[in-house]
Amino acid sequence: MYYGAVFIGMGLSHLTAAHAEGRVKETGNLAGILLLLVFVTATRNSPLTFLLGLPYERQIWWHKFFGTIAAFSTTVHVSELQNKSSEKQERERKREKREEREREKI
Repeated sequence: MYYGAVFIGMGLSHLTAAHAEGRVKETGNLAGILLLLVFVTATRNSPLTFLLGLPYERQIWWHKFFGTIAAFSTTVHVSELQNKSSEKQERERKREKREEREREKI
């Protein structure tokens, strides 16, 4: 039960963490929630057993389902993060060129 509390705490800290804006934050939150569900459905004595009455055999199916969606969501999250990073680098290069041109004019 201790590990379940740790994973729930990790999921909640991920939801409250300050990440990048827009789609990166949304896909990261979705991935965090799904990973939390992956870990909750992987344990034999999970809260879902008691709250919803799901047998362990059915939880395994949900574990695989949430894991697949979490992997996809994490991939989208990382690609959006890299895209945002490359856009930021491009803006930085343009700003440096603009400053260099202004220095040459002076």
